[in-house]
Amino acid sequence: MKALNIIIILLFSINVLTNSVKANTQDSEQVLLDQYTYEFLENNDTQIRLTYDLIRFHKETLKETRNYKALTPTELDYFFNIIKKLIKNDRERSYLELKARVLSDLNLGSGFFEDSQKRTFTLIWAATEMIGHNIFKYVFSPIYKSGKLRRMILSDTNDVNLRKRKVTQFIKKYHNKKRKKRLKNFLKKFERKKDQISSILDDDIDKYLFEIITSIEKKIKIRQESRFRTGTAMLRYYLQSIGDHLTIGAGDVFSDLSGGFGNAVGKVKWRNGRLKRNDDAIGLIKNTLQPLDILVEKTPFILTDYFIPGHFGHIALYLGTETQLKEAGLWMHPSIITHHKEISEGKTILEATRDGVEISTIEKFLNVDEVAILRASKSYAFLLGINKTEVYNRAMAQIGKDYDFNFDVETSDEIVCSELIYQTYYFIDWELEKTLGRWTISPDNIVKELFKEDPKMEMVLYLKGYLRKKFKRLSLKALRRNIEL
Repeated sequence: MKALNIIIILLFSINVLTNSVKANTQDSEQVLLDQYTYEFLENNDTQIRLTYDLIRFHKETLKETRNYKALTPTELDYFFNIIKKLIKNDRERSYLELKARVLSDLNLGSGFFEDSQKRTFTLIWAATEMIGHNIFKYVFSPIYKSGKLRRMILSDTNDVNLRKRKVTQFIKKYHNKKRKKRLKNFLKKFERKKDQISSILDDDIDKYLFEIITSIEKKIKIRQESRFRTGTAMLRYYLQSIGDHLTIGAGDVFSDLSGGFGNAVGKVKWRNGRLKRNDDAIGLIKNTLQPLDILVEKTPFILTDYFIPGHFGHIALYLGTETQLKEAGLWMHPSIITHHKEISEGKTILEATRDGVEISTIEKFLNVDEVAILRASKSYAFLLGINKTEVYNRAMAQIGKDYDFNFDVETSDEIVCSELIYQTYYFIDWELEKTLGRWTISPDNIVKELFKEDPKMEMVLYLKGYLRKKFKRLSLKALRRNIEL
């Protein structure tokens, strides 16, 4: 009898323990369900905003600039950033899809109909997959079809850390045969049981997920996609990849050759500039300069000057002295603070040279024969004042970047001297030229702003040096003649 009691007690204990485990499992699954539901809603809210913004940007801007116009600096920043955010949002959705799939019933069996938690997990999985395919097909693919935009995305030539590896992972995910087959099989079963599923949904989240799945399926018709179409899309992707690889590779070769040539001929110099150590000229220039003035110069004694199109060969930005920056209330500007020491030591010129973007002294810069100072015109100075903080942000953000031997304004990880001005004065519609399939800007292009109908810049000083430390002030008319307008 005693043994029987022990057995009964053991069986009862096991039953209690089993029920407890089941209860704990259900509780833990409910916690996961609540977490995944929150993640889905948050991710979906983000993707709706990103999708709307990217579709609008594509319609209003990218289509217009595809072939005959370059993206402006702000458009370029926006483009790279929003593609990066879109891919990041997709990666987060992929993690959610993977987690939800583990707890789902993709066969839509009894578990789906009898277990409300499993049903919601399954609907979350399906909705994340459908949303991803919809974005890829109708938001990303129209942009990716443009050879120019595609190669911009794949070239690793941006400064927002959008990388080719992440882009290709994103694309391959939606060409993955196994993934598509799993989703198509689910959708076929879902279509057959759609009315039955709809009749048992009493939770608002489930109804919302159900609506997402059905509405997107009507739009993109994954269920009806043939193997031939899937294979053709993958083949097209690989052929595009080969072409893009060759094009980008050719650009890299050009950049290497251009860099080697530029570094070689840049060392060929047969004298110093006429304004070097000319105290009177340097004094006049220092007394004239104001923060964010542009300096453009000519050095006909350096071989590279003969390979740069136009009259002027180099251009730079004047940051201002410590005193000037304090008077302007900019000395404690976040982007200036980290360079207090250099500026206090007299380094006030921001320029892009073959060694990269750096701050140097006015004395070093003025080893030239000619120099002109450009300043925001009086009628336009108010706009510079409004945007001064952002102008400094953009200017100082260029420090440390390498020289752009591709001379392409639609890259932002490397820049040349005139691209430094292009990036800094981002709100001015500078004149560009298309050379070897890329949009470029030269110092002369910057100077030509002086002669537009409504110029945003004005010339405040133009000096030319001569032998025996003589120099002469030249007129705006002489400058116009020199740049052959």
